[in-house]
Amino acid sequence: MYFDAYHYVEDKYDYTGYFDYIKSIKRGIFLDTAPLYILVVGHYDSVHGTRLISKFQSKSLGKQRNYEVYDYHYLLAFLNSIGLGKDYNLYITPHIFTEFIKHLWEIDQSNFKNILETIFKNKWYIREKNPSYDCFINHIDFMRKRLEIGDISLTIVCNSESCLEKPIKTILTDDEPFQRIADKEYGFIVIYYNDIRNGTVSFKKNQQKIPEILLKEPPVNMENSSKR
Repeated sequence: MYFDAYHYVEDKYDYTGYFDYIKSIKRGIFLDTAPLYILVVGHYDSVHGTRLISKFQSKSLGKQRNYEVYDYHYLLAFLNSIGLGKDYNLYITPHIFTEFIKHLWEIDQSNFKNILETIFKNKWYIREKNPSYDCFINHIDFMRKRLEIGDISLTIVCNSESCLEKPIKTILTDDEPFQRIADKEYGFIVIYYNDIRNGTVSFKKNQQKIPEILLKEPPVNMENSSKR
């Protein structure tokens, strides 16, 4: 189930026509590595005036994809428009966290500790879901090496949610091959970050400015943060 983030953002973050998607998305979103990096390192850059995020590159269809500080604002505005921290939280797996740490250490060792202590630890709305290792051994895409371990971990935790009354079945990624597989073959709701970026660029051309309220980090929700 592909969520058309481009037109959702371009249409002023309007829920009209997206209610069924939004209802499911508000149960929570699983983050892939690139969106996690954007949220953490982009936030650090916006506070300190650095450009560490520009050193990170992800690959999609064999092409290098670069990021800037504005990507943090674009992504935060999108997540806030749906009620980040108030109506839902974000989730990662240990495998996604490991990939994030690997990239962070390789890119900037001098700011490594500061980024984790001042930014990551304070993102109370990011929580962890841990897949069973037995699930990897029985996972067809793991054995075929078709997906990376982090991507596979996301499909496992999404599948494990199926037995719940209100399962979390949404994945946010900037990996185009993975978003297609997660949508077409697994049936998850998929949000493609590049659509958010392009939709925001189009939105700004027409509206000139993203609403300030969408550019602020969610205030701490004591009830939700205590469950982290």
